[in-house]
Amino acid sequence: MAILHGSWLLQNRGSSLFVWGETWRSLETKIDLGTLTQVPSHPYAMTAAELSEWLHSRHLKLSKSSQVETRNFASLQKGRQKAASPANVMPTRSQILALPTYFSESDQQSTAFISPVHSAIFGSEKPFPQYLQPWQVEGFCLEPQDAIAFLASLPLSNANQEDDFVGGDLRFWSHIARWSLDLIARCKFLPTLERSTDGSITAKWQALLDSALDGTRLEKFSQLMPLACRAYQQEGHGDTGNKEDTGNFDDYPPSLVHNSPIYIDLPIEPQELLLGFLNSTIDTQIRSMVASQTLLDTRVMASLPLVVRQWLQSLTAASATITSEPIALERLEAALKAWTMPLQYQLGGKNIFRTCFVLHPPKSNEADWTLEYFLQAPDDPEFLVDAETIWRHPVESFVYQNRTIKQPQETFLRGLGLASRLYPVLAPSLDTPYPQSCHLNPLQAYEFIKSVKWRFEDSGLGVVLPPSLANREGWANRLGLKITAETPKKKQGRLGLQSLLNFQWQLAIGGQTLSKQEFDKLVALNSPLVEINGEWVELRSQDIKTAQAFFCFSKRANGAVVGRCFAS
Repeated sequence: MAILHGSWLLQNRGSSLFVWGETWRSLETKIDLGTLTQVPSHPYAMTAAELSEWLHSRHLKLSKSSQVETRNFASLQKGRQKAASPANVMPTRSQILALPTYFSESDQQSTAFISPVHSAIFGSEKPFPQYLQPWQVEGFCLEPQDAIAFLASLPLSNANQEDDFVGGDLRFWSHIARWSLDLIARCKFLPTLERSTDGSITAKWQALLDSALDGTRLEKFSQLMPLACRAYQQEGHGDTGNKEDTGNFDDYPPSLVHNSPIYIDLPIEPQELLLGFLNSTIDTQIRSMVASQTLLDTRVMASLPLVVRQWLQSLTAASATITSEPIALERLEAALKAWTMPLQYQLGGKNIFRTCFVLHPPKSNEADWTLEYFLQAPDDPEFLVDAETIWRHPVESFVYQNRTIKQPQETFLRGLGLASRLYPVLAPSLDTPYPQSCHLNPLQAYEFIKSVKWRFEDSGLGVVLPPSLANREGWANRLGLKITAETPKKKQGRLGLQSLLNFQWQLAIGGQTLSKQEFDKLVALNSPLVEINGEWVELRSQDIKTAQAFFCFSKRANGAVVGRCFAS
């Protein structure tokens, strides 16, 4: 049994997807922790040659050229008893991971032996105490373009026994790869400038997570990211060097507390790792899509400043570095910063509350709907802070129900300003000193549900509708027919459909049957939103015409006639 692992690595020289394999094998020797001077090799990890052959047996391609190289390796193995060199298959890399490890001490309490916990039995009974210990494995690094193709070829679930070879860490990234494709399909990306640590400036395509959907996904994926994805040690991690111990080792066995040069880094933040993956893969894919296309007309391009032309060309070229005068680069950087200023929080992936709009139906004997303003938690749509509470606390940091809200009033006003540009009907309510809500007539409420809600959510604002109107695409609140049938009590002479079953046709909307008198009352309201037995439903003009045609026929109309009526 073999398990395929991998995770995204953030590196200064270029981020990549590191893939390695784990298999069952007996441990030949015990590893004495006290004698270690460097990070030990993972005893269950496949060698590069074993991994390459196993991938070939699964018909998995790491890159466009790996298939040929893997076949060459397989053919070499047939004529030789020894395995071919991994260098003949594909360039390999050694990577250090911090993995759960068994520590077993001898009776004399002077030595401790370590062995990694196999991922297939992780979480089961623990015969010995477990601690995080660095281990070294061999694997392959995939560039962003190859990484997307490889992750897309992996199964998303292990429902079938044949698909249970993918580890939880690698399966997680296969889901994120699908998310990156979804972002590209929805044009959720922006061109930007990025200043490197060495002072060079490069043109990049960056993921734009400005919608409420993507903000929620980022928060959920950050919470669901397996810890193994964050256990990969960063570039420059060595097995020697001075490392200052600042932790508390009281709970560790005495044999573990020594001046060993072996150490592990603190796990990287999930959002930083997710944004690094999305930005790198989206940048690579967009470049490949627009590489053969002309961004602007030749005359228009020639009229632009030199630094702008270099920036646009670098967005499609293989080399993204921009070489221009420092002053011109600073001006371009300032212009792009001003252009993306309203999206700085979304581009940074910061976990902040968002402005939310809750639509309330009219009260008794009233016609207007109420749109109330709140702050909403991105990871919990039901966590709402009303406007009155926000205005009462003009503070930099506000603690509400054990949750900290940074800059509550600024965040609230930022969302209200954006909403007023998307839906000017809200603008008059913002003229008050402390806006809390606004009123909408039935037509405005219908417009908000039909055409404004998705624009709010696509811009990173929250929207909460009445339960009966939340799923407006469903059939529950659409006008239709309710059909009941029963066998006739008396036998008829001729054999036909009516002699077998008695049909009764009734008009229904929102799951409720309607008589003609009840339907006429709803039509007389002249409102696209009507209330039936305490639930609000949508009454479309086409539905009204269809229902009126239905009532033109007698109660004994046959099914064919009614069918033609509704088909018209």
